[in-house]
Amino acid sequence: MENKEELLYQIALTLIPNIGSITAKKLLEKNSSAKALFDEPPSFFESISGIRKDTRKTMQENKDEALKRADEEIKFIERFKINVLSCFSEDYPKKLKHCDDSPPILFFKGACNINNHKTIGIVGTRKATKYGKSCVTDFIEQVKAYDPIIVSGLAEGIDTTAHFSSIKNQVSTIGCLGHGLDKIYPSENRKIAEQMIEKGGLLTEFLSKTKPDRENFPKRNRIIAGLCDVLLVVESGKKGGSLITAEIANSYNRDVFAFPGRIDDIQSEGCNKLIFNHKAHAYTCFEDFIQLMGWKEKDNLKEQSDSRSIADLTEEEKKLVSFLKEKERASFDEISLALNISVSELSVTLFTLEIKGIIKSLPGKNYCL
Repeated sequence: MENKEELLYQIALTLIPNIGSITAKKLLEKNSSAKALFDEPPSFFESISGIRKDTRKTMQENKDEALKRADEEIKFIERFKINVLSCFSEDYPKKLKHCDDSPPILFFKGACNINNHKTIGIVGTRKATKYGKSCVTDFIEQVKAYDPIIVSGLAEGIDTTAHFSSIKNQVSTIGCLGHGLDKIYPSENRKIAEQMIEKGGLLTEFLSKTKPDRENFPKRNRIIAGLCDVLLVVESGKKGGSLITAEIANSYNRDVFAFPGRIDDIQSEGCNKLIFNHKAHAYTCFEDFIQLMGWKEKDNLKEQSDSRSIADLTEEEKKLVSFLKEKERASFDEISLALNISVSELSVTLFTLEIKGIIKSLPGKNYCL
């Protein structure tokens, strides 16, 4: 385990009252050493915008208790070989890292690298119907050729169907938990969870001994939304966690699809509402989904990218092509920010590359190779 003492203080920081994910990351951005944060003078905290005036006092008052609990957690981590993903580490999920309220620390038990794949979130009702389950299984059978990771919440119904179908089709799948890694909830999913660890994994921001309390699941939902390139909502009532996840995904500028259902079906009310309010694309068929996402099968993508010559491109064009190869798909604003290109220059470069047939324009000012 790298820098055990620093990890001790990172975990302790998350245990200080009134220090949530946003505040913790603000502090760590100013001083990347969690240990040193506890010894910073009052002037350090006063210099950071949005930090409560009593933050330093609260840290000092709760330091000993937080360190004691953090030490217990490290013993648990070592015993069960849990991977700790700090927001400053290379293996922290890159898509999630850019979300303002992403957790400073994640705990992961599994075998896959989420940064190397297309990532699809699938959420829905616990009271799934035969129609909803078949939508999930049919989708995963078709999408497996694209080598994705399927992310869901390990709940009953649609979540369990997504995980089970992924395992059946040898697709990596990750379960985001609303509790610690010392338990599985619901307990009926223990066997499937063990299979997921072998090809995929279990991910949480919660320490061991954290119970699956109701207030934890909206926090879990933001992780699902932040991890994925696209979120699919399959059956949802007019209220519920799936709609919360869709709202969060929209706020993160993720693509959202909803499977439409009959207008008199209460399990489809939420999906139909998302589509009506233009908060989700209507999922009508797999071919349209792939076209809208701008995805190609893994082998085809490599073959086509290898056949393209970039020898005659300008330096700016080469940088843009290289960026899209890494991202696979990016919005106009993402490209402009990442490459530090003005709006007018980027518009010309994108147009030129599109005319040359090197990039493709997608709906919503998105681009891919």
